[in-house]
Amino acid sequence: MKHIKYVFNERTLQFEKHTSSRKQILIKFSGIGLAIVFTSVSLFLLGMKLFPSPSEKALYAEVEMLKSQINTMDQDFDKLADNLTSLHEKDNQVHRLIFGVNPIDSGVWNGGVGGHDKYSYLNSYASSGEYLKKQLVKVDNLKRKFGIQQKSLDSLYTIALKREKD
Repeated sequence: MKHIKYVFNERTLQFEKHTSSRKQILIKFSGIGLAIVFTSVSLFLLGMKLFPSPSEKALYAEVEMLKSQINTMDQDFDKLADNLTSLHEKDNQVHRLIFGVNPIDSGVWNGGVGGHDKYSYLNSYASSGEYLKKQLVKVDNLKRKFGIQQKSLDSLYTIALKREKD
C-alpha cells in the first residue's frame, strides 16, 4: 500500500497531494545509502580492531617477538662496540708505547665513509626504514673499525717478530 502525503495549501485552504521530484527522491535514497555504507564500514573496522583474526594475532605476536630480539641484538652490538673500543685503547696505550709506534690517529679510527646513501632503498619503509638504516651504518662502522684494529695488531705482531729476531 502506497503512502500518500498531503500538504496544506494556505492560499486555497485545502489539502493537496504532495509529490516528490525525482531529484528529491534520489537525494533521499543516496543519503540513506551513504549513511548505511559509512556505518557498516565503521562497524567493520571497529570489529577488526577489537577482534583480530587468529592470523593477525599470530602476526602481532611475531612482531613483538622480533622487536624484543632486535632490542637484545642491539644491546649485544653495543657491548661488542664497547669491547672493540677498549681493545683500541689498550692497543694505543700499551702495545704501541712498548714498541715505540705512533698510535692510530683518531681521525682514522672515527672517520666515516663518504659517498651516496647506500641504504636509500630503506626509505620506502615508513616505520622501520630509519631504524634499519641506523643499524646498518653502525654495523658498517664496526666492520671498518675491526679491519683497522686487525691491521694495527698485524703490524704490531710483525714488529714484535722483527725485534725478537734481532
